[in-house]
Amino acid sequence: MTDKMNEKDSRSLASGIAGTAIILFLTLPAVIGVLSHLRTPKPKPRIYEDKDGVATGESMAKYSAKLPKIFLVVFVALGLCTSAALAILGTLGSPPPTLLEDWLNAAQWVRTRDP
Repeated sequence: MTDKMNEKDSRSLASGIAGTAIILFLTLPAVIGVLSHLRTPKPKPRIYEDKDGVATGESMAKYSAKLPKIFLVVFVALGLCTSAALAILGTLGSPPPTLLEDWLNAAQWVRTRDP
């Protein structure tokens, strides 16, 4: 019985570590991009232009990404608070077999946001 439990715990631990490593690896380019942007900020163009043409002042005034960003911040904050609460509560009681996995889950939520 104990061997089966240890095997299950080690698989859970391995998947938690692998998930954290993948998240760090995949977000590294975004972090580097944000840092390079902060070092040398470029002035924003007043009117958006791409290969399809130029946006009008009216279309620029109508565009807003505020609502999706608000939802993103709210849901990521809720996920982080939930995972941190589970990890803290798990630490306060008798240590569960998933103590490390709970903290890895909380660490993953810290980086799960749009840069």
